Parts: sequence; C-alpha cells; structure tokens
Amino acid sequence: MNKQEELLARVEIEALAIHYYFLVDRGRGVETAELFAEPCDFDLPGGGTATTRQEVRDFYAKRDNTKITRHVSASMDIQFPSSDRAVSTRTITYFAGDAPGPHPANVVGVADYYEEYRKGDDGDWKLYARSLTPVFGRNAKPVPAE
Repeated sequence: MNKQEELLARVEIEALAIHYYFLVDRGRGVETAELFAEPCDFDLPGGGTATTRQEVRDFYAKRDNTKITRHVSASMDIQFPSSDRAVSTRTITYFAGDAPGPHPANVVGVADYYEEYRKGDDGDWKLYARSLTPVFGRNAKPVPAE
C-alpha cells in the first residue's frame, strides 16, 4: 500500500467509524449492520458477541432509544498490517440522559475501542471486529502500562 492509498483508506475508515455512532446516537443503530463485514466479531456492550449482520440488527433493535446519547470519538490510531486489513484503537467519551433533555454534560464513561476493518472485494472498507475496555465510569478496568 503506497502513501496515497493509505491516506485514502484512513479517510474512509475514519468516516465509517464516525458514521457508526452518528446512526447509534440518533436511534438508528439497526442501520449500522450494513457497516459490518459478514461474518463479523462484535463484542456487544453488556455481553455476548454478534457474528452476523443480522445479530447486529437484532442487538440494536432491542436498544433503549428513549435515551439521548452522544459518543465522541478521539485519538484514533490506525495501523495497516496488510492492504486489505486495518486495526485501530480509539477513545470514546459517552454521554447519556433521559429524553427530552436538556441535561448537564456529564460523562457517563470513557472507553478504549479496539477495532478491525477489512476491505472487501468491492473495494469498500467494513467494520469486522470491535471490543472495548471501559477506562473511566461504570465497569472501568485497570489500564495497563504501555
């Protein structure tokens, strides 16, 4: 992968990652299933794993969409082990409150997300794997030294 191809891949992957939470935060989580590769390996918040797009749809169909949520993504580090595979670590800050608001901007949690993206035969990048480690807030875990 040359520098131009890598830069284009970064832009596409970052756009995919941002669009994912745009949909979730607007009660349209079921639509995120189309952003995943098939099969996938998505560690579901609250436990379990989705391995198909349908399982992703089913998970978000059960999500409580009466809450107002916003996920703020930052510090996305993307590495390319191969030209059709990318791995990233990013930090998500999570805000939530009961509708209709307004609410004080209290952070519910901060987590590190570990993601893998794969480039399909059609040339589009898809989310393949995702897991998270809560760093601050509910269910936070110790952060190992790097």
